[in-house]
Amino acid sequence: MVKVIEAAVNWGIGKLWTPKSGDEPPKFTEKSILIAVMGMTGAGKTTFISKTTGVEMEIGHGLKSCTKEVQIASITLDGRDVHLIDTPGFDDTELDDTDILIRIANYMTTSVRLSGIIYLYPMTARRVGGVAAKNLTMFRNLVGDSNMRNVKLVTTMWDDITAEQGESRLEELTRDFWGVMTAAGAQVDRCNEAAKDGHRIIRSIMNTSPVTLQLQSEMQQGLRLEETAAGKIVRGQLEELEAKYARDVGELRKKLDDATTHGELLAAVRMEYEHKLRKQQEAADQKVKLHEIDIKNLKEKVEDLEKKSKEGGCCIM
Repeated sequence: MVKVIEAAVNWGIGKLWTPKSGDEPPKFTEKSILIAVMGMTGAGKTTFISKTTGVEMEIGHGLKSCTKEVQIASITLDGRDVHLIDTPGFDDTELDDTDILIRIANYMTTSVRLSGIIYLYPMTARRVGGVAAKNLTMFRNLVGDSNMRNVKLVTTMWDDITAEQGESRLEELTRDFWGVMTAAGAQVDRCNEAAKDGHRIIRSIMNTSPVTLQLQSEMQQGLRLEETAAGKIVRGQLEELEAKYARDVGELRKKLDDATTHGELLAAVRMEYEHKLRKQQEAADQKVKLHEIDIKNLKEKVEDLEKKSKEGGCCIM
């Protein structure tokens, strides 16, 4: 059974739905508020949703994420149904980027339109490195610059750093990494206290006009998942990985063939060779998976959902 907790008085009762819960998925109407919560692993997505809605959710620790599937926390605010959609980040330690993109794409075809997108960023991240930069790039290509007016770039974990550090990092973020998004309409906000600030942030989104994400539009146009902007990025990364591992495998193969390589060194080289060979094959397998995903079925879900919406309501499929 899904655990239900009494939320704040003005919020009604919060409920959690996951694909594995076995419960009926939440039903959406034209008045429903759908908000996607995105960000890198460790940014506090699940914590934000849990404390904001009063719904008990499993929370990851460190760099280990508990969000493997899209899950939804639904509550009532000011008489309107609000659904917060928790999504896995593109740096998950147990899921590859292809699987994450497929899961988000599969769900986003059923969401139709979002009132807002909250992108959480932890202020404990000292600099925007490779992982954070990759997440931001994927986020922009999933959402689309034309939809940035519905985006909230929300910083978290201010209590874990000094005020001086926080202001310095925020200035760097807005100047060097978020400039394009804020110029397109995205708004920067901060979450010091999830229960309080979360309510405020959600209320600021409730009256915005819903948008269709770039990924959704591309799929509705009939593009294959690998042909979408986000799909191209994932495919490009896979091709780079495959090429890198191919080079590594070639160099290790030469060492294995070298007559001077023997004993413990030979065993170590062989182990590394087999590891890189597996990684090369994994990258190749992910490319095939991305190529073969049946986008037609996803598109049909969108059309079916739109039809149901016109008939007086819709639900997650």
